[in-house]
Amino acid sequence: MLKFLENQKISRRIALSLVFPIVGMLLFSAMELIDKRVVVNGMDKLQRLADLAPSISAVVHELQKERGTSAVFIGSKGAKFAAELPQQWKDTSASLGNLDKALDAFPVGDYGAEFAKSVKTARDALGGLNATRDGVKALAIPVPKMAGYYTPTIAKLLNIIEEMALLSPDAKATREITAFTALLQGKERAGLERAMGGAGFGAGKVAPAVDRKF
Repeated sequence: MLKFLENQKISRRIALSLVFPIVGMLLFSAMELIDKRVVVNGMDKLQRLADLAPSISAVVHELQKERGTSAVFIGSKGAKFAAELPQQWKDTSASLGNLDKALDAFPVGDYGAEFAKSVKTARDALGGLNATRDGVKALAIPVPKMAGYYTPTIAKLLNIIEEMALLSPDAKATREITAFTALLQGKERAGLERAMGGAGFGAGKVAPAVDRKF
């Protein structure tokens, strides 16, 4: 009987000695799974951002072309690009329609208050596009004022892409987003230079305000 009790005690000790390592392994495995899930969720969110970026850059591209076309049209007092301008409006509007659909389906609230604010600011700015077009069509606004709408609006759209670098959980992806943003910013500088130069050539002279922007 005593031997039996001693064996029972030994068995319990062995069992207890095994419980703690097993519990520890289970906890470690659970933490590993949680960490991996966090990484997967972060990459999923980053992928959604990456899918949104081309729609934004497409609108930026068309707005840059529209700014340049408008500058030549205004500079020439409607003598040049009268046929090209309505077509450019259609192209820009088409890309805007695609962006609106993408943003309507995008979970903006999942990416923080700053990102949501950037998106709202850009969309609000785009709301003034038709009024600016009316002014251009009527030759009622000068080139600097026209550019004073398009350039800040483009900057607000580019700011959304810049925010993506801050939201990225991956260092390599952050570097790539930063490089992409630098490329877009360089393209914007060249686009503004082209628009101001086009305005000068269209008018046959370069006004001081246009020259400064050029």
